[in-house]
Amino acid sequence: MAPTIINTAKPRPTPDGLRGDGPGLSAARLFGLLLAFAFVVAAIGSAADRMVATHPDWDRRVPSLFADNAWRYRAYAAMTSHDAAKAVAAARAAVRTGPIDPASSDLLGTALLTAPWPTLLAITALYLLLIPFSFASYARVRQRRATALGRGSAAGSERAGEA
Repeated sequence: MAPTIINTAKPRPTPDGLRGDGPGLSAARLFGLLLAFAFVVAAIGSAADRMVATHPDWDRRVPSLFADNAWRYRAYAAMTSHDAAKAVAAARAAVRTGPIDPASSDLLGTALLTAPWPTLLAITALYLLLIPFSFASYARVRQRRATALGRGSAAGSERAGEA
């Protein structure tokens, strides 16, 4: 018994050599090419951001959309050169570009501690603003104690009179 051959005819080529939907690019092919190009650009930008770790001079070449690590390395470089203002600015930019990453928040805290005077000024101002609230809270505690002692002494004298 001989095998049967199924006719799987391919579409005939057009005169310009293209098969299928005619000359030029279809919308789906064009979309696929644009999507592939966008992926390549994103991959290059992300790779450039990571290359800052080994090539610090690349930090200016990284597109701002991908400059998550670049801001961190700028802040590290500013802290090692004892430039507190640049370190704080770069650390704040790192937190803006990567708010979920704990390394950015840690870096901002470290940068603020390396620039102690603005940080101490902010802490002191907050402390001074909270002093009136502490006085009011302590006055309420004293009033509650006096009320509790007043009730307790009256109840104690009644019990002493009954005995």
